[in-house]
Amino acid sequence: MMKFPAVTSQKAQTLFQLDRRGDKRQRIHHDSRTLVDAAKRRLIPPTNSQLCFLHGVIEILLPAMALGMLLILLMLSACSSNGEWRAPYESRVTSPGAKPSAISGSAYVVQPGDTLGSIALRSGVSARNISDWNGLKTPDHLRSGERLQLRKPHRSVKKSLPSVNKSSEKKPAAEPRAVTSRQPEHRRQQQAGTAKQTEQIKQSVMAKMDESSKRHNFLPDSKLHWKWPVKGNVVKSYRPSDPGRRGILISGVEGKGISATESGEVVYSDDGLTGYGQLIIIKHNKNYLSVYAHNRKRLVKEGEWVTRGAQIATMGRLSGKALLHFEIRHNGDAENPLEYLP
Repeated sequence: MMKFPAVTSQKAQTLFQLDRRGDKRQRIHHDSRTLVDAAKRRLIPPTNSQLCFLHGVIEILLPAMALGMLLILLMLSACSSNGEWRAPYESRVTSPGAKPSAISGSAYVVQPGDTLGSIALRSGVSARNISDWNGLKTPDHLRSGERLQLRKPHRSVKKSLPSVNKSSEKKPAAEPRAVTSRQPEHRRQQQAGTAKQTEQIKQSVMAKMDESSKRHNFLPDSKLHWKWPVKGNVVKSYRPSDPGRRGILISGVEGKGISATESGEVVYSDDGLTGYGQLIIIKHNKNYLSVYAHNRKRLVKEGEWVTRGAQIATMGRLSGKALLHFEIRHNGDAENPLEYLP
């Protein structure tokens, strides 16, 4: 076995290294075990000058390598921060210059984020009218995809005469307590009327209206003064979006007299329209009609002229309660009677 000269402690302590400028300077370094192990792994033992040179190179390269790694890490972090990565949330801040587009047309489909107030602002239609025209029960909670009417709906007399809604709860005089029944029977009866039946009655009424225009001098619109057909409470009011609520339901006393709301000619007095019972229709001029449904007894005939306040029928029953269905029609469209009655 080859023997290597022993490395003394004094030799191990004396080392030299080279800096980047090539100048030599002395440095004390004590690690005899490392030097011995390194010497044993070589067939030719390194000289002191070689050890010093190797040590100097390592001392120079290690800081450079560390600096290089640091620069690489900084470059990678810079790339990440300048990329397209975004935080996992959706910004809801609207840019200051962005303005919601105006809504045109007679209808609008609700989009996510829409409110009744924003739709009213963009369409120029009051929130109250939008709510009334569409029968919104919870205006604060609109459903995405819901279709809203932005114009006052026009209903034709073709589809079957009246029904009821819920606008302003106006009360004429006062009498019995308000009845809060949902009238399911009334709704079922109205829906049971056939289109053919309604069309036949409508044609008959229109023909009689044309004939009456030649026989009577009707009052102009400005001279009409409407009165309540019966004293009682409004228990269901007008709702244009509901085909079954085109008028109001007034509570009263069964058998009590029902009077004409304004002077005019009786153009219909019969029970031929399914869902309205004993029905009376009075023409007041070329534009206005009044409708009285579910009477107990009709006291006037078709073609008869009646004056304002004259008794035309007695109050009947609807779903077990004394109720009158009353409506006012303008050019064939049902209007809210509470806007005409005093």
